[in-house]
Amino acid sequence: MPLFFGRRRPGIPAAPPPPEKRTIMEPTAVTDRDRAMARRCVECPVCTRARRRQRGLAYWFVRRIEASVCPYCRAYERVYDRKAHEPVPNEPDVASMYR
Repeated sequence: MPLFFGRRRPGIPAAPPPPEKRTIMEPTAVTDRDRAMARRCVECPVCTRARRRQRGLAYWFVRRIEASVCPYCRAYERVYDRKAHEPVPNEPDVASMYR
């Protein structure tokens, strides 16, 4: 759409809006390999500490860096449908003990 000093030129119709782009992602099936890799994330001392304490260096590391780098954290996300640093439901709140 041509502009003339910040306004549309008279007589030139506006361009039609672009079509909506929707990408429908199909859920991927969780494989045995994903489950084995997620088990490594469950057993990882850094990830476990981040999940339980929800603060500190381990939490920051898992939240900011490791989730984009570590294949075990990505597998944990696929298997359990939550990020590697998010707390495990129905587990006592350990962070409140340290406040």
